[in-house]
Amino acid sequence: MADQQEHPGLFSVDSESGVVTCLRKLDREKLESPERPLRALVVATDGELSSTATVAVTVEDANDNAPLFARLYSANVSEAAPVGSVLVKMETRWGNERKLRFSPQNITLIT
Repeated sequence: MADQQEHPGLFSVDSESGVVTCLRKLDREKLESPERPLRALVVATDGELSSTATVAVTVEDANDNAPLFARLYSANVSEAAPVGSVLVKMETRWGNERKLRFSPQNITLIT
């Protein structure tokens, strides 16, 4: 069994079983086009006849990068501001499309 790949050295096909395996760690953020599946063309033959199949592998994102805050935040608020007033809207730079949860940690008064 032979194979032709867009990304040589990334996948292997066992010539006896036809099992396709990864040869390296996959990282969605490092792919040139992460939304596009990786493709390998696999050819099976008995020496006389052959058949070809395309294997499309979509690399799903793992939560392997911590979110980064987009900037340093500061706010000025009037002492007359009502409880619940919006002070700032936090934004992050994060390659993953997962929903983030924000929580206060170690809130201190800076003098």
